[in-house]
Parts: sequence; structure tokens; C-alpha cells
Amino acid sequence: MTSTQARNLIDGLWQPAQSGRTVPSIDPSTQHILGSYAASGRADAEAAVAAARRAFDRPEWAQNARLRQLVMLRWADLMESRGEQLAHLLTLENGKPLAHSRGEVAASVSEIRYYAGLTRYIPGHVFEVEPGAYSTLLKEPAGVAGLIIPWNAPAVLLIRALTPALCAGCTVVIKPAPQTALITAELVKCLHEIAGLPKGVVNLLSEEGHEIAQYLVTSPEVDVISFTGSNATGQRIMAAAAPTMKRSCRLSWAGNRPALCSRMRTWLTSLRSSLRRLRSSPGSNAPQPAAYWSTLRVTMK
Repeated sequence: MTSTQARNLIDGLWQPAQSGRTVPSIDPSTQHILGSYAASGRADAEAAVAAARRAFDRPEWAQNARLRQLVMLRWADLMESRGEQLAHLLTLENGKPLAHSRGEVAASVSEIRYYAGLTRYIPGHVFEVEPGAYSTLLKEPAGVAGLIIPWNAPAVLLIRALTPALCAGCTVVIKPAPQTALITAELVKCLHEIAGLPKGVVNLLSEEGHEIAQYLVTSPEVDVISFTGSNATGQRIMAAAAPTMKRSCRLSWAGNRPALCSRMRTWLTSLRSSLRRLRSSPGSNAPQPAAYWSTLRVTMK
């Protein structure tokens, strides 16, 4: 059964926010209350980051690629077995059609398996920089990753940030969008149930505002930030993360996508193609259609 309460996951334990506050999660199609999520604050964020740091400093996860792969594959299997429940919850909370939710959950399972296949093969390189002199490049996990997940495709975009980080040996603190806190908690719950996942490797915090996200971006204990969202927010994240010299700041921003057509035939072909894709897009109903045109300019002669 899927839960209607999204609590925090910190150091292997599901728990309420330290403030005790919760916020209702709303069905966008009916405005009915689906459940609630923890209204977390800075104290919760500090505890989650500390747990992730302790888990990373221990060798049982970062230095055990075989375990990481096994956990990922079992997670994918469990998500697949619960696919229909997850899809229904995704539709209720996000508002997209059920067929799109089923497709998103299936794509998420597929991507977990893809990254799991890479886990035990992360090769380095050896270069001959001059005759008889060699340079060796080794790849290693970066550390603690803060993942800020959007609402428009909360399952697959969570997987695309979370799974590569885990497969590489990082530990994580996840901050979902408040509009989709329930489905995010349910996906993380599937992972948490897998035997062998050490405590503190995966931490989850929900919030109503921006205090947790701000802490993740500015904390020197967080080594990597992954964010998907607007250009303006991405710019603020880059500026806030600069003083702590994050090793990596992975930002995926929405932007304008103009289509320039110089001939009537080209314009008609492009328009028909875009409309077909738009009808099948999750953005045609609830989330924003980030992959399609914002501007159409036609040059007529």
C-alpha cells in the first residue's frame, strides 16, 4: 500500500520534522487532500547532511561496487512489481494522465537498470605524457550529493539524479518539490526496503519553502548539487554554491526553444510534428512541456 504521509528519512529512520509540522498534499484535479508531508527546516537538513557524510566516510558503500549494483537491481525489481500503485499515486499528486504516469514509472525502472549495469565498470585512464613518463587518472565518488527534484516529472527526474550518484558511490540528501512529496517518498521507500542498503546513504527531506534547499547549496559538507528547474533559480544556486567550491554543480534549466522556418512547406511539416509530440507529452495536460517550442518565426518570400 502507498502511504499518504511523507515523513523524512534520516540516517535510516523515517521520522517527522523536528518542528512537528506537516503540510497537506493536494490533488490538483479535485483540490482534495491526498495526505501530508513533513514541513522540515534547517535542523532537519543539518541532521540529514551529517548522516550522509558519516555514511560516505564508511567504506561499506563507497568502496563496494558489487553491493551498489545489487541494491540498484533489487530496487528496480521492487519498483516494477509496484508499478501500478506508483503510477496511480503519481497521477493523483501530479495531475498527469495515468498512461503517462505508467510510462514514467516504466522509464524510471529502465534507467535504474541502465546505471546499475555501469556500476562495476568505472574505468580510469593511463596517459603517456612524455617518453617514459605516465599519468594515471582514477575516478572516485565525489562525496555527499544534494538533489533538488522538480515536480513536472518527479519519478524519472529523481532517478536520473539519484541513481548515477548512488552507483558512483556517493551518498545523497534528496529535496523533492512540495507538489510531489508523496510520490518521491514512495519511490525512496522502495529503495529503503532493499536489504543491504547502509543507513545514511539515502536521506529524504521535504519542505514547504526553501530553507533546506538553501542549506544544501551553501553547506561545505555537501560536495555536489543537482538541480532541475528555472533559469532564475539555477543562477541563484550557482552563485550560492560558489563560496563552498562544490566539485560539481549539475544544473538542468528550462529555456526558450525557437523554431525558425524559411519555407512554407518546412513550417507546415515542423508544425505537424510538434503538435503530434505535444499531444503525447506529459506537458500537454499538467506539467510544463519543456521540450517544445516557445517561439515560431516564419520567413515568407
